[in-house]
Amino acid sequence: MKKVYNKPVLRTLDAEDVLVARLKATPKAKRDDLGLIFGIIFFLAGAALLYSGTSNSDASEFAAVLGGAALISLGSIALWILVRNWLKRKKDLEESKQDPGVGLRK
Repeated sequence: MKKVYNKPVLRTLDAEDVLVARLKATPKAKRDDLGLIFGIIFFLAGAALLYSGTSNSDASEFAAVLGGAALISLGSIALWILVRNWLKRKKDLEESKQDPGVGLRK
């Protein structure tokens, strides 16, 4: 398994090097994958809590509805951040096709 470069090594490399750009971009892609998984889980768990909270009439109804709404909002925010980052990466990719050095300078 390859060792990931730490920040002091990245400082010694040229800032416009393709390797440096890829190393800096890798953790964000992994975070986006985790964000997608957690966003979907939170959204579905919130929907299940809302459904069970509104379909039953007992003492825990208010807590289930409140928890479901909180999880749905958390999942929606996570998914929106992913969509926003995806659109930004798509725009950067289109710009880099026009000018190959654009993506490395940002």
